[in-house]
Amino acid sequence: MKRKTLRAPLAGITLKQLRALAAVVEEGSNVAAAARLNVTPPAIALQLKIIEEEAGLPLLERTPDGLKPTAAGDEVLA
Repeated sequence: MKRKTLRAPLAGITLKQLRALAAVVEEGSNVAAAARLNVTPPAIALQLKIIEEEAGLPLLERTPDGLKPTAAGDEVLA
């Protein structure tokens, strides 16, 4: 008999991804977050894509004022 293992939600998220998400929320853009973390904007975009796929929900929304966290994004960072 095969056992199914239950995986905790967001169990695959790394500290690198959380740092990228926090930087984007605080800075308001991928470019500013990348500069702050000394990486390229595509590296930030990739980390955000991975963390959103892991969460199964959008964590950021684009607004005229920049990127803002959704309710799910606020919860992940809480």
